[in-house]
Amino acid sequence: PAGADAKFRLDFYTSDGTAMPRDKNYLAAEINRYAELGRKWNVPLYLGEFGCMSGAYEDGRGGTEWVSDIIDILLDNHIGMDFHTYHEINFGLYRNDSGEDTAPEYLNTGLHDVFSEKLR
Repeated sequence: PAGADAKFRLDFYTSDGTAMPRDKNYLAAEINRYAELGRKWNVPLYLGEFGCMSGAYEDGRGGTEWVSDIIDILLDNHIGMDFHTYHEINFGLYRNDSGEDTAPEYLNTGLHDVFSEKLR
């Protein structure tokens, strides 16, 4: 809008291996580093409280796909998981802070569909 300031930023990242696009293969490579340690030491692994801010699920921004990809990768590697969170405006499956109100208008339907498909 008029009077707003726009600030640009340029970030540089380093890699300890081949540079990869930030896609499912990248996520798998990052998680597999830990999965390999779990297999090496024969210990179970657990990823607690993963998720996306609510804005990531809007306007095709990829939040639903990201959650779907993470779940696939964790299941493929037998890694336990915990989504953050069931009821919360910013992250939740239900976008409200009341743990008792599961009215349909609060439901993040795309996320619900991913959970229904992947975690039966």
